[in-house]
Amino acid sequence: MGDPVGSLHQAYKALSPDGVVMVIEPMAGRKTEENFNPVGRVYSGASVLCCTPNAIASGPYALGTVASDDALAEVAGKAGFSSFTRVTETPFNRVFQGKK
Repeated sequence: MGDPVGSLHQAYKALSPDGVVMVIEPMAGRKTEENFNPVGRVYSGASVLCCTPNAIASGPYALGTVASDDALAEVAGKAGFSSFTRVTETPFNRVFQGKK
């Protein structure tokens, strides 16, 4: 996504004062070493070949390969959210909640 801050800001504006947004991202470890598994390798490869080049080509902001929780929280903060936390995960996805 070329403008994750702008996209999340639009979601922020659409929420009621006590609203939350759910963000789903591909599974990734908090450290690079945690991605040394079959799922992490596929997602890292796809991110390098598809996601990051698309973000660079289509917008002002590229999170880079397999965005970390911290990078996503920073984007959510810039979009206006007061909190952004990982609330659950599966072997394939991380699920985050952003609160106004």
